[in-house]
Amino acid sequence: TTAAPTSAVAVEAPASVAAAEVVPATVATHYASSSGAKAKAGDSQEMPSLLQVLNGIWENSDGFTCTVADGACSFVPKGACTIELKGDVYMLNGWSAVEVTQKSVRWAKAGKTMEWSRLEHTKDVTALQGNWRNAEGLMCSVAAGACTFPGRQPTELQMQGGLVVLNGWRTIVIHGKDITWQQSGKTMQWHRQE
Repeated sequence: TTAAPTSAVAVEAPASVAAAEVVPATVATHYASSSGAKAKAGDSQEMPSLLQVLNGIWENSDGFTCTVADGACSFVPKGACTIELKGDVYMLNGWSAVEVTQKSVRWAKAGKTMEWSRLEHTKDVTALQGNWRNAEGLMCSVAAGACTFPGRQPTELQMQGGLVVLNGWRTIVIHGKDITWQQSGKTMQWHRQE
């Protein structure tokens, strides 16, 4: 694990995330605002917690897609793991978050680094493409960033707070064969139809 300064770092929060608290530099040595400026120790603006900033759909440097929602990280198709605060560093399966921007995350482990890039458009979330059946038996098809239910016009999927949203439901887990959606504390499952 790379040693990091212990002073507080803060910058302007991205528009998609409400400002909440100051994040120490040891959590992530850099966090950039939408302008791309790097945070510096001693900055006094407030910013969201790192877990809020990480909410979203990402593609890592190995080509895997993951969904991060409220500290839970799910890789397609590998499964789920938790982003944890250990001491004063956010960790994911032994990887330390060492640099975080609005559009990317750099992780380090045993002298190696891994990069995550945020997927910003619903059409880029290829794991959503295909035919699905929800827990109530309703079928739908997702293609090119839109969802079509039988007998209805396509509904554009939206990106809100980094996550895909459909009719107020946000994705919290995307696996190859299953998607979990959440709205007002309730969850709904979709299962891929071959």
